[in-house]
Amino acid sequence: MSNFCGLDFGTSNSSMGFLHHNHINLTTFNNKSYIPSAIFFDFDERYPLFGDKAIKRYIDGCEGRMIWSPKNALGTNLIHEKTTIQNKGVSFKEIIALIINNIKTECLAQSGQDLTSIVVGRPVFYNDKDKKLDDDAQAAMHDILQSVGFKEIEFEYEPIAAAAHYEQSINQEEIVLVVDMGGGTSDFTVAKLNKLEQDTTKKILSIGGIHIAGTNFDKRLSLTSLMPELGLHAHYKTLEGKWVPIPPTLHKDLATWHKIGFCYNKNNSAYVKQKIHSSDQPYQFDRLLQTLEQRLGHHLAIAVEQAKIALSSQGATIIHIGNLTPIIDKAVHAHDLDDAIRLDVEKIVATLTSVINKAQIHKDRINAIFMTGGASMVPLVRRSIMSYLPHARLIEGDKFGSVATGLSLIAARKFGAHMR
Repeated sequence: MSNFCGLDFGTSNSSMGFLHHNHINLTTFNNKSYIPSAIFFDFDERYPLFGDKAIKRYIDGCEGRMIWSPKNALGTNLIHEKTTIQNKGVSFKEIIALIINNIKTECLAQSGQDLTSIVVGRPVFYNDKDKKLDDDAQAAMHDILQSVGFKEIEFEYEPIAAAAHYEQSINQEEIVLVVDMGGGTSDFTVAKLNKLEQDTTKKILSIGGIHIAGTNFDKRLSLTSLMPELGLHAHYKTLEGKWVPIPPTLHKDLATWHKIGFCYNKNNSAYVKQKIHSSDQPYQFDRLLQTLEQRLGHHLAIAVEQAKIALSSQGATIIHIGNLTPIIDKAVHAHDLDDAIRLDVEKIVATLTSVINKAQIHKDRINAIFMTGGASMVPLVRRSIMSYLPHARLIEGDKFGSVATGLSLIAARKFGAHMR
């Protein structure tokens, strides 16, 4: 019996694969092959809730503490800090461990195996500016995995895992650009793939990444389309009688998934109350106060994310926020999303270009582009990459399962399973 698995612990969603009857299966959660990386501490319950159940309980307005995308703490000093939950300090390492342990428990139930060995994915950079924080992030993940019972722990870059999954579908050698764009990072690998060579390291021509992806797109769209409805870009009158711009710090935090929970405090509420009376947009600031007092930040973030997803397949949509007075019905168009994220996409393409250059091949030698991760569906991203590589075939990966499948295949090789 195999005792290994592959874990893709993502910023927005996570998935885990295991070997069953000589095939890689993905653990299912509510009939899906992935689970949102979210945890809700219901103050009336003894144990926390995870994924869709956590989101539903939070959306229903139950009293508690919601934490989204704790992976964002990896690569920052925040990973060593504690947040208060029911008057108790809980570290982000403990929170991540709870989420991973829940995923492992589901995988155990479905695989019937005692999982002791794991290959876990990691972005090319947890932090692309500070090597120490990047190293600390992997060390923290190692500690977390040990704490939930794994004894053999190996790490693999997420785009290399995606390449391992794609390789199963080809019958001849190909030079492939793997594009893995999730919630937190955009990672790229140029690989010369063939099934005869078992040593993955010999197939990789270059690898790189940048800490910009889906949640950054959400933030940009929120700041350009929704936050102005809550007073962003307003002015206020000073004691000297001058009109000056209101600092955007609170709005930026409210538009950033993993910072929303920190916005709910007395100082921010008092600040907004004062601005209702001194700004040139009192109605918008009243909405902002409602958002803070009713803890609606994640409702707004979900609405923006849904708009981003809708604009991946249609020309326009409405961001509807019915919990606020007056309600918000904000029309957004595909070009609004393009304009909001254009600079981010330019940085992503520049990183991709650098990765191809490091491979020391001409870009026209790339046979295929294998795209995986939810953010790879964003039209401007696709157009920009295809424009840069017009001769390559576009191959669609499993948006939420390719990396976990690849990690599980790599785990089978590392831990001795022989798959037909």
